[in-house]
Amino acid sequence: MRRFLFGLCLISCLHVRAQEENQQVWGCDLYASFDNYGCWSVEPSVTFRPVCYAGVSVGMFYSRPFVADYSFNGVTSDNRLRWSVEDVESIGEIFAFRSSLSLFTPPVLLGSDKEYALYLTVSPGATVPFVADRRVVIDYYPNQAGAWTAIHQESVKNRGARKVFWHIRTALTLEVDEHLAFLLAYTCSDFDPYASFRNLVWEGRCFEAKKHRLSHMVSIGIGIRF
Repeated sequence: MRRFLFGLCLISCLHVRAQEENQQVWGCDLYASFDNYGCWSVEPSVTFRPVCYAGVSVGMFYSRPFVADYSFNGVTSDNRLRWSVEDVESIGEIFAFRSSLSLFTPPVLLGSDKEYALYLTVSPGATVPFVADRRVVIDYYPNQAGAWTAIHQESVKNRGARKVFWHIRTALTLEVDEHLAFLLAYTCSDFDPYASFRNLVWEGRCFEAKKHRLSHMVSIGIGIRF
């Protein structure tokens, strides 16, 4: 309890000092990204910067891996039933929580009135998927023309997915008039967007997707500082 109260007091003191130095303490950013898995993603984040060159960031990561062309339906081995996976769209939706330590370089001031500030940010952190192992429901229908009423359902769950991944983001930021920010970023991580359903096995098949040793992501973003 004492350590917690001490931590609150320290953060409050740093916050007051930053405000006295006219430093922008809070930042809100929105990134749009594309990675080497061929996935688009978006990530809103908030950064608290109590001192000039360090802060902490938290964000929400959303991605839709490319699963549209994969077959999620077929016929059983005895040819008596047709099967299909329910809610295929949700399989390709990835939600994750991201937190990181943000380290800032001193800004380079540009413009005749020094209204532009250019600096680098390095942010090592962790990515934690909301659902590590996905579960899918398979509907079975009579293998007959016009039969669309399921006679049986089976639930299948992924096994052994990673629960925590690391990432390091480097961002080049251009601030305009101390409030508006434009960002260009590169992120390297071991995050696997297919991890939550890579080991799903149903009807003798599994989801076969490419896997890279590292994920490389390029992002553009916009933010505000206050």
